Amino acid sequence: MSLSSMPGPGDLGPLGAYLVGDRFGWCTGRVLFAGGSEVAVVDEPRLLEVVRTDGAVSLAGVLQAVIPRALATAETNQASGGGGNPRFGRIFDALAPAVVASAHVRSCAVVTDRPLLAASLTAALEARSVTCHRVEVTHGFRDAADALSSVVEAAGPVDAIVVAPAGRELRPPRRMVGSECSLSTAGSSSTSMPTPDGPERPAEYASDAARPVQLVTLTDAVTTGGRSRAQASTQLARAAAGSTQGRITAFATSVEASEVAASQPVGELVAHLLGHPEAAALAGAELVIGAGWLGLRSHPRPSGSITYGGPDVPDWLDATLRDIVGVDRIPPQGEVE
Repeated sequence: MSLSSMPGPGDLGPLGAYLVGDRFGWCTGRVLFAGGSEVAVVDEPRLLEVVRTDGAVSLAGVLQAVIPRALATAETNQASGGGGNPRFGRIFDALAPAVVASAHVRSCAVVTDRPLLAASLTAALEARSVTCHRVEVTHGFRDAADALSSVVEAAGPVDAIVVAPAGRELRPPRRMVGSECSLSTAGSSSTSMPTPDGPERPAEYASDAARPVQLVTLTDAVTTGGRSRAQASTQLARAAAGSTQGRITAFATSVEASEVAASQPVGELVAHLLGHPEAAALAGAELVIGAGWLGLRSHPRPSGSITYGGPDVPDWLDATLRDIVGVDRIPPQGEVE
């Protein structure tokens, strides 16, 4: 968007007054984008693909089948590829494939204060010949940067960073877990993510070390606030490559199950993301882990737009918005259906 073309208060005021009026009370819980002469309804992310994770003979085998053929395709098209002939055979009963060492990630910093997740991540990555280095969750930009620097000084360069702090409610702006702040990649000034003024981030490390870095953020999203943070992390991951000149490949996962239920699938998913080149197609996607399943959510996007020239709101705006949202139309006063 061009910020110089953003409408002023005089253009937005009439629509704002309309939205808070009694006539518009039917529309709640929706996101509207206002442009002064246009208004759009923005759909929230929704699940596009879901695959079972519990009870499989080999979860690694399941991921190897569904990530390139279902999840990556759905991310590219923003639509499910199902609805026709079944796409997969008996993948839940298939024997485990041979574990292949990661070709491009050899060393990984694991930043977490969740013991079960840490154990699962370490086991899955080390099975692929990736050396893991535990980093404690810190508070503040500088402490997080110092922790990462200590790992590099002691163990050498890292190719990947996995960030998985426990959820914390009511975090004020800029006071999130230090690793989330300093290891974020894009510039957001929203209240849920910090501004990019930390002393070190993976982009800076990648630039200084002249090496690409992969970043995986696992957000504790068992609460509404956690879901919001997960979606913010996804937006940052989506912008990572472009805002870092390709130095960072960022993945985001919303963990919507308990640590006990999520640990094993989280480990296998992260190992796959960091170990298979085709997984790069999921950079910037919102991956989701639930209790017994793994899925992919769509991007937030306009479901319909209305151009009316503004700033005056036309009488027919309400009826057309109802049609876009999918709410039954209510006839105007005096009109009989």
